[in-house]
Amino acid sequence: MKLIIWNDDWADEFDIYGISLLTDDLYDKMLKGLSSLEAKEEYENLFDEVYFGTNEFMEYSLEDMMFYVKGAKDISQEYANILIETLMLRQSWHYAGLWIAGQEFSFNILNVLEDLKLL
Repeated sequence: MKLIIWNDDWADEFDIYGISLLTDDLYDKMLKGLSSLEAKEEYENLFDEVYFGTNEFMEYSLEDMMFYVKGAKDISQEYANILIETLMLRQSWHYAGLWIAGQEFSFNILNVLEDLKLL
């Protein structure tokens, strides 16, 4: 399993935080899809605005998304189960190998890759 922790600051007013757990297979597909976009300039601002809350957004570049995804930590299934139970991570309704809490940036990435037929 892979653990991605999204942690960012929005205009020094509040923190944006999210946790994603992915199966190794789904993580590999996501990383491969993002990597194939990295070489194409037209996708540089693909994730330009990621919305959260009621109408706030963060501006993220493809490079920003790669920073978080490449920073994923390997964790055991046992530890993943503990995180799922204690943090009440919810399993994605669309992606069987994804559990999330907080901001759903991994879900956003997977949706974009799916739309581009890269997943």
